[in-house]
Amino acid sequence: MYAKCGAFAQAWQVFEALPARNAVSWNSLITEYVQQEQPEALRCFELMGDDGLSPDEVTFLSVLKACGNIGIAERGEQIHNEIRKTGLLSKSIMLGNALVDMYAKCGAFSRALEVLEELSVHDVVSWNALIAGYSKHGRYDQVFDVYNRIKCEGLIPSEVTFLSLLKVCGSARAADKGEEIHNEIARLGLLKKSCVLGTALIDMYAKCGSFKKAEQVLEVVPGDSLVISWNALISGYVQQGHYNNALECFHHMQEKGVFPDSVTYLCILNACANIRANDKGEQIHEEINNRGLLQDNLILGNALLDMYAKCGTLKKARELLIQLPVRDAVSWSTLIAGFVDHGENEQALNSFEQMRKEGIFPNTVSLVHIFKAYGTIGAIDKGEKLYDEIAGQGLFEGNVDLATAVVDMYARCGFLGKARQVLDGLPVRDAVSWNALITGCVQQNEAELALSCFEGMQLEGLCPDAVTFLCILKVCGSLKAVDKGEAIHNEIVEQGLLDKEVLLANALIDMYAKCGTLSKAQQVFEGLSHRDIISWTALIGGYVQQARFEEALSYFGKMQHEGMPPNLVTFLHVLKACGSIGLSEKGNQLYNEIARYGLLENDMICSALVDMYVKCGALVKAQSVLADFSNLNVASWNALVAGYAEQGEVENAVKCIGLMQEKVYIQML
Repeated sequence: MYAKCGAFAQAWQVFEALPARNAVSWNSLITEYVQQEQPEALRCFELMGDDGLSPDEVTFLSVLKACGNIGIAERGEQIHNEIRKTGLLSKSIMLGNALVDMYAKCGAFSRALEVLEELSVHDVVSWNALIAGYSKHGRYDQVFDVYNRIKCEGLIPSEVTFLSLLKVCGSARAADKGEEIHNEIARLGLLKKSCVLGTALIDMYAKCGSFKKAEQVLEVVPGDSLVISWNALISGYVQQGHYNNALECFHHMQEKGVFPDSVTYLCILNACANIRANDKGEQIHEEINNRGLLQDNLILGNALLDMYAKCGTLKKARELLIQLPVRDAVSWSTLIAGFVDHGENEQALNSFEQMRKEGIFPNTVSLVHIFKAYGTIGAIDKGEKLYDEIAGQGLFEGNVDLATAVVDMYARCGFLGKARQVLDGLPVRDAVSWNALITGCVQQNEAELALSCFEGMQLEGLCPDAVTFLCILKVCGSLKAVDKGEAIHNEIVEQGLLDKEVLLANALIDMYAKCGTLSKAQQVFEGLSHRDIISWTALIGGYVQQARFEEALSYFGKMQHEGMPPNLVTFLHVLKACGSIGLSEKGNQLYNEIARYGLLENDMICSALVDMYVKCGALVKAQSVLADFSNLNVASWNALVAGYAEQGEVENAVKCIGLMQEKVYIQML
């Protein structure tokens, strides 16, 4: 009883007070240590031998399971030899299966097969043990080989067999193989009897992205535990990023009279958080409150916090945290992360202090975000104090995430030497650590240093990721280092990142454009399977920078023909192009288009319009733009005054100066 309750100290007190101990007494301890995955099971096995007692079948079954759980095949081999000496193996198929299971879990598959072949009788349990081992070690092909062996021996697969096979199909995204298993389950008539198998099928199809198949299975699953089956489908949608589908599924589930449980709500809150569906999240919160599920469920409370934090409803998140009957480090770190991610760094720091006052020790997530907050607001003194405190407690040892956050903090504050010092002190560095330093160098306009760090990263044998390449391409553009940029381009292609990351393609276009290699920029652009507004704007901006204005306007026309709406930066580029070659008619069209997009209130756009009209000689039009907008800067007025002066219209130039002074006076009032 004590052992089953995990009270092993009391169990030992009773055990040691026994006038005599036998194998049954020892088995009580050993079995429960194994059940609760405690390593003391094997120590008890040794002490049992010291007591002069011989293990029985129950003892061996328990210690073999312990060896499999811990993954120590050598100790299992020794126990195997002891079993062989007792002669129990020839009498007990359970021991044979336990040996197969132990070796398979330890990854000693040749030994597992040897034991299995030596068994006088093979049953489906023997093969299931081997399947579970192969599955655990990701050897999926061998799993299906074992399944074929089962069928060849005329054995009927059990529910456990099919559950293992379906799990493998889901992990390997092997929908075709999963469908084959599905057909076999249906042929044996198991689907109508087992909700567990139905749920496993739904889970498998969902992981493979075959949601129609998953929905078809849901329709025939027995009604005993329908909520579990619905959860499998909803969870699948969330895992695959189909958050709106998950919400629709949740709605249909309720329409059919199936009550959600805590797992359902966890999945749906995740979906709401990812699509920033705050209103739906609030409805879910109300449902959870009405059903009283929040009272004793901290995980659900933290999921609600996460949803509000990600949606930016930080006041609501803060109120919820205060109302929680219990809160832990996850609760506080979720709120802190929300504040930092939405730029409310002071609030994050206040929450961090409150957390510590409550005696809750910060976890890695909260510390990472606090260092980011210190870096963003430039509070280097406070950041260093926290760093010293944590380092003194030995928390940085082996924690790359924390060390990376400190590197990032120093880099953001411009202390690149200290950032490099922390990075060099890491026993293991990864791409993310180096990226923090490289990004800092780029932000501080230390382009040469960024390149040096990039080379240092490669010398360590680390593979750059998309973030690294984005930073280095920006550096190449600023240094006009087109040769280095081309080398980076080749690396990106070799890693197969260009087809997956449109941001990288856009960065390449921008880099080539800034280097004046527009043919290369155009080549990258034309090779894209998907172009967004950033792709178009980068190319158009490149042509404008290189004074190839007609080509810039040509690509602007193609962009509009393809139905891609311009953004503010696109308009700034094409206005400059129109002004440079004196296309006032085209400028008028752009003016109307800018008005249609509601961008005329933007100071930069209005300044660009004035500049364009002045360069085209349309000074009256430029003056009308200036007259309509009160917040334009002095540079726009200067452009108009200079325009009049160049055309000899001194009187109008003087009038403009007077108008400018009136506007400034009105603004001051």
